[in-house]
Amino acid sequence: KGLSDHANKKIDFTTLTLHRENDALMAVFPTAAIGEAITLYDTTGRVAATQPIRTGATTATIDTTALPAGVYIARLNSGATAKVVL
Repeated sequence: KGLSDHANKKIDFTTLTLHRENDALMAVFPTAAIGEAITLYDTTGRVAATQPIRTGATTATIDTTALPAGVYIARLNSGATAKVVL
């Protein structure tokens, strides 16, 4: 398929919004595709937590009780990222 076959397709710039709720982090995003997950990275780039997301879901909750206070980057498999301070 050439470029012209894809010219009229809508580009989805996926967004990710994070909300702190006590000892959890609520992630809000457009409808999750098959195999979607959200991963939290610490400031050194190490994986701090990963949460699979149910296909079709628009939210996910990550338990943060075991995470030390600090800055984290959340990333969806689809590429959207957001920063959060715990």
